[in-house]
Amino acid sequence: MLPAAFHRLPAVAAGFRGSDQLLVAGTPLVVAALFGGGPDIIGLIIAVHGSAWLLMSLPTGVMVDRNAPLDALKAAMAMAVAGVLLAMA
Repeated sequence: MLPAAFHRLPAVAAGFRGSDQLLVAGTPLVVAALFGGGPDIIGLIIAVHGSAWLLMSLPTGVMVDRNAPLDALKAAMAMAVAGVLLAMA
């Protein structure tokens, strides 16, 4: 039998992924409309956002393989929330 946390996992992951996609779709609109940014700035912001995922995927995969998956997932969600809060600040 799986722990209760695993039953909530798909909903949390879907919500987090949906919010990430909303950020990727909304960033160019906000940068262009509110800050007057051009295509070069918008491209740079989107590239930085995507590179954060790429730079973390290999080390995080190794960490998950060596540690408990649930602990790794909790740590990943905590870092993601911290990143979003930092970005909002």
